[in-house]
Amino acid sequence: MRVFFIQSKPLVLASLCLCSWMSHAQSDWVQGKETVVVGQLLREPLSDVLPSVSVISLAEIQRAPARDLFELINGLPGVEVTRTGPMGSPISVSMRGASSAQTLVLVDGMPISAQSAIGAISPLEAIPLGLVQRVEILRGNATAQYGPGAVGGVINISTLADASELPQGTKRATASGTWGRFGERQLSAGWASKADGNALTLMVGKSQTRGYNAMVPSTYTDSYGTYSANPGPNGYANEYYNLGWTRTLSAQTELGLKLSRSHLNSQFDNLYADDPTDVWENKSQLDLWSVYAKHSLSADWVTRLQYSDSMSKQSTYTNGAFNASYGSFNTHYKNWSWDHTYALSTAHTASFGLALNNIQLNLNHLGYLADYSTIPVTLSPALNTSRVYGGVASQWQRWNTQLTLSKDQLGQGYAADHFLMGAGYALGGGYKLTATRSSALLAPTVGQRYDASYGGNPALMPERSYANEAGIQFQGAAANWRLVAFHVDYQNLISSGTHLVSDPFWSSQNIKQLENIGQSRNKGHEFSSSTRWGPWSLGLNLTWQSPENLNTNLKPINKAGRFGSVRAGYDLSAQTKLTWMTYMTSDRFTISPSPSDSAASPSRASGYALHHFSAIHQWDPNWTGKFSLMNVFDKTYSPIVGYAAQPRTWLFTMTYQSH
Repeated sequence: MRVFFIQSKPLVLASLCLCSWMSHAQSDWVQGKETVVVGQLLREPLSDVLPSVSVISLAEIQRAPARDLFELINGLPGVEVTRTGPMGSPISVSMRGASSAQTLVLVDGMPISAQSAIGAISPLEAIPLGLVQRVEILRGNATAQYGPGAVGGVINISTLADASELPQGTKRATASGTWGRFGERQLSAGWASKADGNALTLMVGKSQTRGYNAMVPSTYTDSYGTYSANPGPNGYANEYYNLGWTRTLSAQTELGLKLSRSHLNSQFDNLYADDPTDVWENKSQLDLWSVYAKHSLSADWVTRLQYSDSMSKQSTYTNGAFNASYGSFNTHYKNWSWDHTYALSTAHTASFGLALNNIQLNLNHLGYLADYSTIPVTLSPALNTSRVYGGVASQWQRWNTQLTLSKDQLGQGYAADHFLMGAGYALGGGYKLTATRSSALLAPTVGQRYDASYGGNPALMPERSYANEAGIQFQGAAANWRLVAFHVDYQNLISSGTHLVSDPFWSSQNIKQLENIGQSRNKGHEFSSSTRWGPWSLGLNLTWQSPENLNTNLKPINKAGRFGSVRAGYDLSAQTKLTWMTYMTSDRFTISPSPSDSAASPSRASGYALHHFSAIHQWDPNWTGKFSLMNVFDKTYSPIVGYAAQPRTWLFTMTYQSH
């Protein structure tokens, strides 16, 4: 089935008319009061933020027909999410045509990164949705504000460990249990309290499922031969905890501590299994902790000093034994940051600060020689980086502006300057024009620099990007919408070159080094809207884009030309609420499921539409039940050629919360 949007611009115009009409409806739903984190410390009203931002609140997370971050954010404007298997499988995010490695993910302000020999991704699959209380997604270059890595955008996740905003006198116990198809089980329990200057939150949980067979077909033929994939379900298990503590020493000073751990075991199908009955498993662990001190130096000046530490460990096992061919990749990310905001006047606020980073990669895998034999590869490279930034956000009369500059030291003697500048003009009546221009970069990973078995090149330069965005938005009492046009250029993209690596041994094996030779471009439009009219709520997200590689004629991989989502909600009563969500995408090109098939060319994966439903009912002040039905019509589809996606799945959840 091919799914595509017909006459997109008329559809958007019709949506604009609908939203404008519904804005006159009576409602107490006012989204304009929502605030968004801008950079590391400054918060601004959502209506004043110049770059495109989507916010998902805790109430929306609890109501949504979604079990994980993949299902929660897929289909948002400019955001494409894919994975090769059921829950627990690695999640890949593309924002405005950027790769997953070009997206910065923050958890409670801490950057997370799982680096390997060939790149880096953020292990979103290791973050249980039950720990998340808020998600902010900023699209477009944001390096000047957030640091290197935010080429495509930023996913800023706040967990339930944020104890500072609990109401005074809170004492609250929570417990939740979920049962569903494919043996899915989820259990969690938590505690929150705030009294006498101390605020504490604690959440522990476990989830598991036996999963389903993700490989289609069970045999696969490429240029090297025919292989029997090991069939059978792909299960997973995840154990996690989350702790947050804050101590208010005075009206000016606050101390805080956050701890989080997620231990994930997920099975996968291997095309090259020696025995179809082999059990292949990825074991990953994500450890996060941070300490901070926040102090108001004056009524106008707030400063925050923070140390954060994130550890991502990933290893592959076969029948319970460590598999050296796939290896292990452990990334240790240390970050020191000192951030400030200073009110220059009622109309101008300055933000500035500095950050120091240390990235350590412990890499253990097998490198393949010219005769197809192997040799162990063990590396422990480290990279030190730093950045300083400063900016001013201003608002006077109908104008609001933003200018942020940063200078980043990337290690190896490389430095880069970045900027984000933008302006907004209020037309009146809730309408506003916005425009931004920005630059961004992505530094090579330590594996890309030092692992010669995969073409490591210490002389690699950072990947660069320049982006332009212009839009119009409407903010009303019961409706809001935003239409944006964007154009992004990517330069110095890292890919395999024509020269041999400098390492004498690996050059003798004819290993080509990575080089900065790639260029790509993406341009398109994004539309988002939300309305509230009586018991009804409606959300619409549409994206149409034209990503292209400028160096080759190859089609961009896993990037659809058109995609979007529709979400409709109806409140039967104050206790009972229904939600329907539809995700749709056009055709896209994907690569062969065989990563070693150099002769493989991109294959077309057909477009599809998926429908999800949830009903939530509050039985009494303490007990709430939720029923979810994913893939309501049991649609058979392949988001990536060779892999089957989730069949129809049902879930039932009971939640207890004391008052």
